[in-house]
Amino acid sequence: MPWRIDDAGFRRWQAGTTGYPLVDAGMRELAATGFVHNRIRMVTASFLTRHMLLDWRLSERHFVAELLDAQLAQNDGDWQWVAGTGADAQEDPRAPDADADRATLVVPGLSAAGRRAGPGTRPRAGGARIRAGGARADAPRAVVYERDMRGARVVLTLLLAAGCGFGNRKVAVESGVTFAAHIEHEGIVFDRYPGGGHAIAKPRSGFRLPGSPAFVLERDGTRAAAFWLPAPSTVEVRATDESSAMLIGEVIPDWDDDAIRLTLRRGDAAPLHTETFAREWGGATAALSRSTRSNLDLRGSYRARLRDASGTDVGWLRVRVGPFLDAPRIYDGVLPGDVVPEVTVATVLALSSELDWIETHTLDVNRGTSDGPRGLSTPMGR
Repeated sequence: MPWRIDDAGFRRWQAGTTGYPLVDAGMRELAATGFVHNRIRMVTASFLTRHMLLDWRLSERHFVAELLDAQLAQNDGDWQWVAGTGADAQEDPRAPDADADRATLVVPGLSAAGRRAGPGTRPRAGGARIRAGGARADAPRAVVYERDMRGARVVLTLLLAAGCGFGNRKVAVESGVTFAAHIEHEGIVFDRYPGGGHAIAKPRSGFRLPGSPAFVLERDGTRAAAFWLPAPSTVEVRATDESSAMLIGEVIPDWDDDAIRLTLRRGDAAPLHTETFAREWGGATAALSRSTRSNLDLRGSYRARLRDASGTDVGWLRVRVGPFLDAPRIYDGVLPGDVVPEVTVATVLALSSELDWIETHTLDVNRGTSDGPRGLSTPMGR
């Protein structure tokens, strides 16, 4: 059964707001002190992998970042053991009874009557407890998941039967964003295109002559624009495949201590500039950076503010990277209305090109080499 994808649930586990007092006490103690008792580490890890069904590799990186006594081999081995994936894996989760004093001290809102979080007091869906009493109204609502294995098999079967064409993958789109896209095969599928309709940016088919575009945009089955990548993370967009055609816009990168920033140029309009893409979760570096050391470190979510020539905040861009998301790379954001859709596509291609460069130049821990982008996300076509 594949791991679940739940960014919000993972953040609740990190913050200690799952609604399970002993788990929350351990995670809050970790955040506050950089330490947590070994048995509580086991409880929090077992809860994440066995109850929430989230990939242990995401949380392993969180522990490395937070623990003052972090040791790579020990940490990785412990997580694999708890998740049931290592050479010496346990088959069943072990969860000792709650430490009442520890839970009450660290988790506000837990009443004296509900200090124990044993089998008889586990929360049900919606946060209600099986026994009366326990948590006050201001305690976190419980994270509860249904485990219908038959349903999981049906979903997996449907995914396998979906075929290999563009646009088969379904990716959730957040409300309020002006565009949303994801990488699929070697192209970019737009789940929300600024101009409406169905749009795909895919590698130009056939033999590429010098000076020909790297990507073409198809909107509702009709060719809409062409894109050149004269250098990594640099994109030019024109209305046709001819390099002599008028330039609609371009995306130019620069780097602040190896962290990328983008400039969006749109004809005669004033350019827009992003800040660096700050990390929201996952990984080791503070921003999307060429200093990333391994493909595991690259996984995560990155967001950059977008500013006009006067420095006014006019929007934002985000990219999420990882093998356990709805797609290996997911892009979305809010752009001003005067940014034409073709420049939006160019911006996404520039970000994907930067990710390609980083993946190609980092250590692939799954193979122990740095000979190409594997095991993390799907690189774009060239």
